[in-house]
Amino acid sequence: MKKKKENASIKQEAALFIDIDNIVISFENEFGYRIDFKRVIDNIKKFFNVPNDQIIAIGNMDKFDKKIIENIRNQGIHPRKTEHKDKKNSADAEISYEIYEKNYYRPDQEIYIIMTGDGDFRKVSSFLGNALNKKVIIYAVRNTLSKSLRGVNAQIWYLDAIVLKDIEKIAKGIILNASKYNKDVFFTPLKKMIMKKLRIRPDKEKVISEKLSKLIDEKRLIQDENVDNNGNIIRPIKLPEGGIW
Repeated sequence: MKKKKENASIKQEAALFIDIDNIVISFENEFGYRIDFKRVIDNIKKFFNVPNDQIIAIGNMDKFDKKIIENIRNQGIHPRKTEHKDKKNSADAEISYEIYEKNYYRPDQEIYIIMTGDGDFRKVSSFLGNALNKKVIIYAVRNTLSKSLRGVNAQIWYLDAIVLKDIEKIAKGIILNASKYNKDVFFTPLKKMIMKKLRIRPDKEKVISEKLSKLIDEKRLIQDENVDNNGNIIRPIKLPEGGIW
């Protein structure tokens, strides 16, 4: 019995392919701040064994802030600069080729994670999922995921969950009591604090408001150890630094 439990806890190996341009641009356009690849890859590694030599990241490095590329390299990944075809880079074609090659040389590879929302990956995703019966996971930003990818034989993971976690981490620095505390009082200053901490562009205030409302409505920001049986706060509220309140 003990051996069975040990075997069940062993993570399956997955190969990860990152369309840098699509992910960086989609995330920043949707949420107004820079994606942290460490957070994303750490999250994937909670579920799968992803050795660094099984991660391929391709993109047009010239058009991104050096910190984004450093963020990728700091994970032990060596991103590759894509070739260009006219105005459109060829990352989708190059990554697709890498996936086909991986399947050719490693037919035992059963799990493929493709970080992109680009519909050009429909063909290779369908080939893996339908023709070869491989497990395919598409990891993308919800609102920028191509409709053609929604219909493939693959699981869809959304990077939006990373944003919720980022907001939740900051917001939990303040004790919220949903039953007694007036949402209208704390909502605006809390939102401003989150936008400042994450360096979110002002034009994305509405998006952050929606995400924060979701967390509050789901009572994910309440820390029960700070509330008595009647729902009253029994410890002082921790105010954020910076004089935002």
